[in-house]
Formats: sequence, structure tokens, C-alpha cells
Amino acid sequence: MNPTKRLPSGRRFSKLLYVYVLRNYLFVLACCICTFLTLFLVGALVDDLEDFLRYKAGLAKTLRYFLYLQPDHFGYVLPISLLMATMYVVAGLCRHGEITAIRASGISILQFGLPLWTFAVAAAVIHGVVTEYAAPYCRQSAEQIYKSIKDPYRKHRESEARAYLAYRNRHDHRAWFFGNFSREGPCREISITQFRPDGTTAWELYADEAVYGDDGWVMKSAVRRWFDNDGYLPVGDVENSEILPMPALGENPKTFVFLFSLRPMEQLSALKIRRILATQNDALSESTRATMESFLFFYACSPLACVIAVLLGVPLSITHERHASLANFVKGFAIMATYYLLQQACLIMGKSQVIPSYAVGFVPFVAALAVGIREIRRISR
Repeated sequence: MNPTKRLPSGRRFSKLLYVYVLRNYLFVLACCICTFLTLFLVGALVDDLEDFLRYKAGLAKTLRYFLYLQPDHFGYVLPISLLMATMYVVAGLCRHGEITAIRASGISILQFGLPLWTFAVAAAVIHGVVTEYAAPYCRQSAEQIYKSIKDPYRKHRESEARAYLAYRNRHDHRAWFFGNFSREGPCREISITQFRPDGTTAWELYADEAVYGDDGWVMKSAVRRWFDNDGYLPVGDVENSEILPMPALGENPKTFVFLFSLRPMEQLSALKIRRILATQNDALSESTRATMESFLFFYACSPLACVIAVLLGVPLSITHERHASLANFVKGFAIMATYYLLQQACLIMGKSQVIPSYAVGFVPFVAALAVGIREIRRISR
């Protein structure tokens, strides 16, 4: 043996050990996910099943409703299931002395945790796909089913309701209000206020009816008044027109239609919110834009909870004392609960414009990441 050749300070993580750890881990994870989903389902049954029975919704509609709830529940279940499965499997390896044998063979904790952290990244991708594509649609569908059983004539009543709509074009300094907006036919009871760049009112227009054609907007039975430089007192004669063409107005019915597609933030995906912010930014008020940006970063960073769960689970469960193991289980759940509370607090502050929108997603993640790295350094000494 060449005495000048240095022996390796550590060993590579074997494929056999990789498969062994991951196989046990996936089995426990599947059991945790099924258990938590069942608990969420039982909670939903307790809350809503009585209403479905009272209104005689029928078996098919009832099953569809509770099935639509599962993707939304999955987003909450997956991170906590990853934490529980990680701590259970690693604590079991510690209890049987396998962690001691692994470390004695030259495999570090970072190498040992590689299969778990690799799967955490894959779980984050799965979490992102489910919460981005399946959960918003299923949440909206479940809400529609629930409303339909309590008020079966709701759709008919909404179709006959007056479509009030308000729109603010910050780029062109113009505000619209429709007493009865129509996507295809003439719009009725229109009010338009044109502002100057300094915010003062330049003119106001009221019309009984407005039609959009190839040459732009045409107002019928319109009254327009102009204001002085301060925007308070009318100046000149009031303009009365039975037919008033206004081709200079850059908006069109398609500009307003997106407002009807806006649903509660919980029913919008991150891609939908991003598309609205990119194409309709001028039409959103500052508060609405802050709310949408806060939810955008909240949704974008939510899958990172899967990585945090495993990052915390590995170091917290490596111990040889049963009392310490139970205490670390409680500590892990407390940290995850704090992480979720911090997420919600940052979301509220982001919507209220107290903190920047990007901080809504990154502040909880960075804080939890720091705790996880500290725990890994503690056990690696």
C-alpha cells in the first residue's frame, strides 16, 4: 500500500442503503397522507354532510363535492406528512442503532439525508402542480355545488341581475362606471370621469346607453360637463348629445370583461394572477394589486414547505434517548405550526401593504431554513 496515498475521510452513500431508506420512507409517507386526508374528510363530513342530507342533494352530487375537497386538503396534508414520515423513519433507525452504524462507516448526516431531501424536492414539485392546477378548479367546483344545493335558482337570478361594474384606467387617467354592463349588447347607465395627470377632474360624462363598434364608442343621450383647472367648478356650457361618438376612448368591452373573471384569490392559480398582473395592471387599484402580488408570492413559495419539513425532520429525529425523541417530535410540529402562522401573518401584512409582496413568501421560508441549517450543524458536530 502506498503510504503517501491518503485514505478517504468518508464513504459514498451506497445504492442499497439509498433504496432501503427510501422504501421504508415512502410506505410511512403513504400511510401518513391517507390518514391525514381521512381526518380532513371526516371534518368536512361533520361540517357539510348535514346540509346535503337536509336539501336532498343526491348521492352523486354529494360524492363529487367531497371528492373536490381532496386536492385542497392535499396541499396542507403533504408537508406535515413529510415531517411525520421523516421523523418516524429516522427515529426508528436511531432506535435500532442503524444511524450509529451508518455514521461509523464514514457516511455523514448530509449524505444520509440525501434520499430524503431528494424526495422532498420531488414532493415540492407535486405539491406545486396540485395546488396550481387541480386545487383552484376543485375548490371553485365544490363551492358551486354547495351553493347550488342551498339555492337552486341562484344562476337564474344572477342572469337577470344588473351587472354593475367599475373600472379605473390609471394609465389614461380615466374612471368608468356601468349601471348595467353587457359583454355583447349595448351597455346602459354609463358614467365616465376623465382626470388630468395631476389628479384633478377634466370632464364628466353621463350616458343612457353606450355601444362599441368598429369606430370606437358611441354614446347615446349623453351629457358632458367640463371643469376648471382645480377640478371643482364646472366651466362652459353643458354638452348635450343624442349621439356622441368618442373614438379617442381606448378601452373596449374586452378590457372590462376580465373583471367578471376575477374570483376570490383562493380560487385563482398563481399563473392566473401573474397573467392578470401582466395584462391588466393599469386597471387594478393599489390595494387590489398588493393583494394579488401577495397571493402570488404566497402560492409560489408554498411548495417549499415540503423541503422545510424534511430539512427539519432529519436532524430533529436523530437522538438515542426516547424522552428526547418525543420532545423533538413536539418541537418539529411546533416549528411547522409557527411556519404556517408566519406565512399567514406575512400574507395579511402583504395585503395591507405593511411589507413588500415578495416578503410574503420568502420571509417564512428563510426563517425556517435558518432553523433547519442550525439543527443540521448541531448534530454534525
